[in-house]
Amino acid sequence: MDFTWAVKYATEFLGTAILIILGNGAVANV
Repeated sequence: MDFTWAVKYATEFLGTAILIILGNGAVANV
């Protein structure tokens, strides 16, 4: 099976989640 799509999806999902968490943290700190 090709897991490249799974890795790409997981990476984009984690990256977006981190950006959202960091963004919310920055907004909350302000």
